[in-house]
Amino acid sequence: MKQSIKITMLLMSVAILFSACKKNPDVNKSNFNFIKAEANYLGNIYRNNVNAFEAYFFDSGLGTDANGYITGSGAFLFLDMNTTKNATSIPSGTYKVNNENVNESVELTFQRGKMVLNNNNEDVPSGSYIAIVNNGKITDYLFLSSGSIIVNKMGNYSITGQVTTSDNEFYEFSFSGSIPTTDLVTPYPQTLKKGQLWYWGDIDQVGLNIYTIWLADQNINMTNMSGNGDLMRIEVYTPTSYTTSLPNGTYPVKINTVENQTVIDGFNNGTEDLGTWYYTADAFPITGGSMTVVKNAGSSYNLNFTFIDELGNTISGTYNGDLGLVNKASTAQGIKSRIQKVKTNRAVATETDQYNIRIHRGSRINSAK
Repeated sequence: MKQSIKITMLLMSVAILFSACKKNPDVNKSNFNFIKAEANYLGNIYRNNVNAFEAYFFDSGLGTDANGYITGSGAFLFLDMNTTKNATSIPSGTYKVNNENVNESVELTFQRGKMVLNNNNEDVPSGSYIAIVNNGKITDYLFLSSGSIIVNKMGNYSITGQVTTSDNEFYEFSFSGSIPTTDLVTPYPQTLKKGQLWYWGDIDQVGLNIYTIWLADQNINMTNMSGNGDLMRIEVYTPTSYTTSLPNGTYPVKINTVENQTVIDGFNNGTEDLGTWYYTADAFPITGGSMTVVKNAGSSYNLNFTFIDELGNTISGTYNGDLGLVNKASTAQGIKSRIQKVKTNRAVATETDQYNIRIHRGSRINSAK
């Protein structure tokens, strides 16, 4: 399975331990030899025809425990990389710092590193950096601000870099070996094995009820829609006479349209995702296709769907199982406004808390690409 990163209302924020960005006394070398690496493939997550990767490189002093939390003392390099539009593994080339810093559309670049505030008003690292770790805790960040990284791929990788950090210090690093890569983008609707049915009533005051169907991987916590795996939300209009179940029939996706027995397209109201979305590491609003609903005994349903996302990808599958009813009719929610979802910031890559540093973000590792 892969990590499902929550976007907008599903965005997962994790607090980190950070001691000031000044030069740390433990940093006593300018040349790092990294011996192990792994990467996450994020695809065209910023809708700019440049595929994004995040890559981790570890020195000999670091390891990870069974839960993916880093152990030991040493350093790791995190690269926030922009590659090419068709790349599904990190391609060869010379990577320069992205001088625009907020523009991820430049091929063969890496993002400058810096501290930013996340949604919880916490300082978190963004972009590319070298992290200094002591006894499993980050004690310093060396943010990359300029330089070049040469990537050669002939079977295994050979990578060298010469970079300058934000405190104007010069560092060199090298790595040779394979880079196992986790695909965090490709939808796997066949893993959606459990679900819920949320009843909202005529919440938009349009003479139709709204239901939200949640379909989730077994590893998703449906209390707060977090965890490892894929997740999909499907919103539909039904007659107001249906207050405890969905009517049978075929529901076409309609864009910005209020119509009985239709699937509501994916949109964002400026605060949260509404309508129909598929979540992996990315969030894909659904813009086309249809779903067929057959109600069985009790709260069991058969759903067959073939959806088209905003990038033109097809997401199709079948769900046969329980959809436990959750009554949300008394929950306050304003009338929905159709504001196009725009991603302006990269998701924070390093998942840490005050005691542990979690690096491994997905448990389904592909072959070394």
